[in-house]
Amino acid sequence: MKAKQIVFLMFLLWMTTVSLVKADVNVNVFAREDGKVNVQFQFLNLNSTVYNSLNRSQIAENISKTIRSRFENLEYSVDLVSFDDNTSSVYLNYTFWGDILTVELDKDKMRKIYTLETFWRKTEFRLTENFTLNLEDYFGKPPSEWNKTESGYVINAEDGSSKFVIIGPQGFLDHYLRENTDAVIFEGKAPTSEYILNSPIFVLISVLVVVLIAVVYRKIRYG
Repeated sequence: MKAKQIVFLMFLLWMTTVSLVKADVNVNVFAREDGKVNVQFQFLNLNSTVYNSLNRSQIAENISKTIRSRFENLEYSVDLVSFDDNTSSVYLNYTFWGDILTVELDKDKMRKIYTLETFWRKTEFRLTENFTLNLEDYFGKPPSEWNKTESGYVINAEDGSSKFVIIGPQGFLDHYLRENTDAVIFEGKAPTSEYILNSPIFVLISVLVVVLIAVVYRKIRYG
């Protein structure tokens, strides 16, 4: 009797154990000029058991909330949720804004500096009650092993079936990795207004205008 109870308890334990899911995973990250980031997830060729047990009304929110928990300040919108029953695949598109991408002006270079954080690529997602998918298993390579491209960077999974693609803002001039971090830096053109406001010539003209106004005022008042 005890043996049967032990077997039954082991069976229950096996049924309730959270298992890691293996699938083909593609992530596309687009840094935008307006300081927002578009992220596209593709979970392809999922095991039929996992796919059929997905909570379709919750999976998009569960994943976005998990990413959000990695930041102090991060907002998001869910832009697309799509399921392909023929291939047991899931497609999710988001827009994130906040700490994931910061935009600053480098007045010395007169360039906009976009700092894109990518540490969240090591996040583990709970797809169902019993199955999780760990992105770190796919894209945990250190930045020194990333592939630099004209548009950004690509992180390829060891088996070559999955990739994490990083694409910079439109028209950026240069890109590189911030030392000792997982952050990607993109340098873009500063707006024309910034060039004008920070130009020495503009400062000189402003001073001359102020002086001219003072001279005209004195002449009108005192003759």
